[in-house]
Amino acid sequence: MDEIRRLCESPPKTVDGFTDAVFEAEGMADMSYTDRRRQVRQVVARHMSGWPGERVAER
Repeated sequence: MDEIRRLCESPPKTVDGFTDAVFEAEGMADMSYTDRRRQVRQVVARHMSGWPGERVAER
């Protein structure tokens, strides 16, 4: 639960960083979910591209 709170309060500034944080918060940080990670990363990238004033950096 602490990971989810941190993710909401201080989201990572990069697509990869945010994607990694989502998997960590969900208890899936072992990175064995490569297809799912790719799908989540695409959603995160789309979402972050709409953040006003934020520069969406790649890793």
